[in-house]
Amino acid sequence: MTREQTTSKKDSAWSFFYLPLIVGLVIGSAVAAATDQWWWATIGAVLGAAAGEIARRIRTRRLTSS
Repeated sequence: MTREQTTSKKDSAWSFFYLPLIVGLVIGSAVAAATDQWWWATIGAVLGAAAGEIARRIRTRRLTSS
């Protein structure tokens, strides 16, 4: 495996899972702080992770079908 392939897989994992997870956690934490209900942070993290996983699956499906 070449360096380019390894780097692209790491970038792909970052942009399609961790970035939406972090954004969801930040938004959920902001709502949790505003409403004094801690579970909004959990919901934000779960929804962010789900969005990232859905985006990753859609992208890999497009790449394999092309």
